[in-house]
Amino acid sequence: MVKLIGFLCVLLLLAGACNTVKHLKEGEYLYGGAVVAVKETPNGQSAKKLVAELEYLLNPQPNKKMFGMFRTKLWAYYLGQRHKRGIRGFIGRRFGQPPVLYNPAIPQNNRTQLENYLFNKGYFEANVQYDSTRKNKVIDLTYQLIPNRQYHYNSVVYQTDTGKLGQIIAKSNSESLLKPGNPYNTEQLQAEQNRISRLLHQQGYFDFTPADITFKADTAQQSGTINLFVNPQMQNNGLPFAPYHINNIFVYPEYSALYAATSDADTVVYDNYHFITSQKVVRPAALANKMLLQQGDLYSQKKFEYTLNHLLQIDLFKFVDIKFKKAQPDSAHLLNAYVYLTPDAQRELQVEAEANTVEGYLGSVFNMTYRNRNWFKGAEAFTFNLGTGIETPFGQTFIHTFEINGQAKVQVPKLIVPFRMGKISKYYIPVTNLSVGYSFARRLQQYSIGLANFNFGYDWRAQKSVQHIFNPAFLNFVQLITADSAFLAQLDENPQQKRSFTNQLIFGSNYTYIYSNPPPEGKYRNYLYFKSNVELTGNLAYLLFKTTDNSSSSPHELLGVPFAQYLRLDADLRRFNYLGSRNKQILVTRLVSGIGIPYGNSAVLPYVKQFFTGGSNDLRAFRLRSLGPGVSQAFDTGTNAGNFDRTGDIKLSANIEYRFSLNTYIKGALFADAGNVWLFKGDEDSKFRWNSFYKQFGVGSGVGLRLDLVFFVIRLDWAFPLRTPTQGWVIQKAQPFAKDWRRDNIVWNLAIGYPF
Repeated sequence: MVKLIGFLCVLLLLAGACNTVKHLKEGEYLYGGAVVAVKETPNGQSAKKLVAELEYLLNPQPNKKMFGMFRTKLWAYYLGQRHKRGIRGFIGRRFGQPPVLYNPAIPQNNRTQLENYLFNKGYFEANVQYDSTRKNKVIDLTYQLIPNRQYHYNSVVYQTDTGKLGQIIAKSNSESLLKPGNPYNTEQLQAEQNRISRLLHQQGYFDFTPADITFKADTAQQSGTINLFVNPQMQNNGLPFAPYHINNIFVYPEYSALYAATSDADTVVYDNYHFITSQKVVRPAALANKMLLQQGDLYSQKKFEYTLNHLLQIDLFKFVDIKFKKAQPDSAHLLNAYVYLTPDAQRELQVEAEANTVEGYLGSVFNMTYRNRNWFKGAEAFTFNLGTGIETPFGQTFIHTFEINGQAKVQVPKLIVPFRMGKISKYYIPVTNLSVGYSFARRLQQYSIGLANFNFGYDWRAQKSVQHIFNPAFLNFVQLITADSAFLAQLDENPQQKRSFTNQLIFGSNYTYIYSNPPPEGKYRNYLYFKSNVELTGNLAYLLFKTTDNSSSSPHELLGVPFAQYLRLDADLRRFNYLGSRNKQILVTRLVSGIGIPYGNSAVLPYVKQFFTGGSNDLRAFRLRSLGPGVSQAFDTGTNAGNFDRTGDIKLSANIEYRFSLNTYIKGALFADAGNVWLFKGDEDSKFRWNSFYKQFGVGSGVGLRLDLVFFVIRLDWAFPLRTPTQGWVIQKAQPFAKDWRRDNIVWNLAIGYPF
């Protein structure tokens, strides 16, 4: 009966959506939209592609239809107009769309738009006509297109003189965007103007603009072809353009709109830069090292952009602006540069929180970060992070899991190395990192473990899309502080797990490679993100012991503590596919893999280096570290002793998430996650095997809401398991209306930022 009532309600809604034109006034007609039909397919051109390009230009867009038939948004609008309050008023305001009325100017405006577009694509003889049809107070338009032939370049001639400017252009002809045989294209002509202008800006021609390149097209000699002539122009005064050099450079490190009223500023000259400063909050040397503009150099657009980017990257300033003014007399062809820097807050405090629920547990994470952007007045950034996390059963007052960690980090905006590094992009500032930290974790009736860490390394870019992070030296000290007797008894039954909980020194090197090619702001094209890590530890110490110590004792110790020796590799590949033209729908897929191989002085990976899955950024239908290894049966949940984290030597996981826009700031998501971890050595249930690993994935699915303010994202994900490694598929057991099932299976994840 309930299903029948629901079906009838849907029918009534669709019936009402079919009869929205009854609300139109006398003389008003609803605009039903337009289509483009190509009567004659142009030679060598795809009519389908051409039609798609042209239909995208048509305006206005008609009222949206459901299933291509029902104007439900228009129906909702009229519903809200009749009922301003209550649920019907809300439906009208939230989902309604005002009627798009027909205007007699629409067909001619679109016709002009289509003809102009075709002309700019080389269809000089195109003909566009239109017809209209009226039915039930709805007017539809059809544009009949005869494109005729498309003109192509027969020849492209650069008419340059023998002067320096002409020589620069002539040498770059091989890079020209205009090639014989290419179709005429206005956008391509503009792109060529910009290319030549930018080329000359790198050679000091400050005054030269794209408009100083003109084109002459001759179509008279051969049917359907163009002889194109490219002409650089002279200045308005009839003189040729001349290159400019940099004269004086004035830097204002404390610039603001009220700066002109400040009378106590001093001028400090450092390395030919003139610093006009009163507070001296940053050392002149720190800024001078970040500027590629130098006195006496030719003006260069690239050096200007690099300097601008460097000053923004050191994160000291809210706004950076560089202006050039001609020094007098202009016949000297000199430029004075003025660098205006508006300081940002030197110190900031940031707070983040996350929460999730699963299997009767409530988990929460709190992070606080203090940042000083200019610690030693040399643009060194100091960051201190303090984080805590707790996990407690529902309805209980005791805390099952408690974690706290702190880390202090210093970033110096240069590479501190005694040797020359490889290829480094001049567009980005390389960074030297130094950090120390400590973390403590306590599991009720299980153990307390501490981790002290030190890290020294470098972060740089070889190019815009490639980032390198190399840490030649890192040190971790893992200490099992306390262990309850029940937990120790559990470890005695699992020697593999027991060895991973011993006190250990971990020291070595690691390297991270990141590739990412996201589209520019406002552009929406598919792109990839790839991150890979490799970590090696203990090899030098092990070699030293082997060459100096003939004893067979194992493992070897430093300062009375065994040191770890392993190779650890992991990779994260993501693909972002835009399904719409305006960033409203994105399909994101991710593959994650990892493997850790202990050898030499280690029989197992240290606990802190093992892989795990689950949590708000991984398998969202499962609690953090609650899956695996393999199909190992769940530990005894009747006592806390059996509930220690599940980790492994190998990890495989995959995610797929469909993201869509509900409005400007609210986004929705549908997602599915799968994955697990395995051991190299262990019992048959936990070991990785090629013929069975794919049968041991945990799988979950869910929906999400995101408040996306661009600079800040709050995410709420609701997920539930479809399959567990130990029980197989459990979707058939789902009882979403049963309280007990929801309590044991539904996972709520509240977090900051997107999961990936």
